Amino acid sequence: MHKLIALRVMRGVIPGVATSVALGVSKSVYFINLHHDFFQKCSSGAIVLTFVSKSSGDSGEMSEVAAIIGSAQLGKGLEFERHKKYSGILPDSDRFNELAGLFSYLAKDRGSSRALQVKLEEYASGLLSKHWNALELGQFNSDDELQVRIKKDFRKGTGSGRDFKGDGLRGELYFEFIYVVAVLMARRIQSLVLSVKGFSHEIAGLQILPSFEPGPYFGRFAVGRSLLIVPGNSFRAGECFVMNESNLGEPTCERFSSEKEMPEIDRYRFGLLFQVHTPTRYRYRG
Repeated sequence: MHKLIALRVMRGVIPGVATSVALGVSKSVYFINLHHDFFQKCSSGAIVLTFVSKSSGDSGEMSEVAAIIGSAQLGKGLEFERHKKYSGILPDSDRFNELAGLFSYLAKDRGSSRALQVKLEEYASGLLSKHWNALELGQFNSDDELQVRIKKDFRKGTGSGRDFKGDGLRGELYFEFIYVVAVLMARRIQSLVLSVKGFSHEIAGLQILPSFEPGPYFGRFAVGRSLLIVPGNSFRAGECFVMNESNLGEPTCERFSSEKEMPEIDRYRFGLLFQVHTPTRYRYRG
């Protein structure tokens, strides 16, 4: 694995967790770099779309898990604080308040927090790939397959020391919470893509890359977030678009014909490559 990461064949890995209050057992997630020369003959590739954070300083914009943890802590583990900064990220309902205590523990568990964030990004990516048009037209109702999958993925969440199987009502509420947060994420990501002027590609598939440059407090995007998009119409594989703002607050778009054109530091900043501890003998020397 280290050699694949060093050669840039693999973007990186998000380690799983063996035991977690919220996740139970979570497998590691590996991200293959299909834009690497090794895959070019057998892969059609994708477009990279990066949104640079509009927030100033190191705080960055808030991720879903940061919102969950922050809201639960503000509510002292008894409820989710429904502050305006969480609007559109968390469900606007008191029904889920009994889960606040469970999620407040994640602040002490960075590994579980990151694993949960990647799960949410995976679910939202699937929703956007499968229901792009329905979401855009306001015709999306639900995804039963995703709800079943969430139950399967989180059925071993330990909660307050018990398997969710033995806590049916609380378990169902937890599964619903995860599902609703994933749907809200999908809607926000779609809104970002649709806000890009001149981006006329039809969306056939989309993958949200893991949160990058988390900043001083885990969960805040100090730089932004990147997407891999497979258009349904003609496109040039490997093109990269970095959406930013000028000093005057006007939207800007920097285009690269391939990831290799980007400075290496930016590929890490934009989440196209992950910071992973690699033994010296495997480190990239290209």
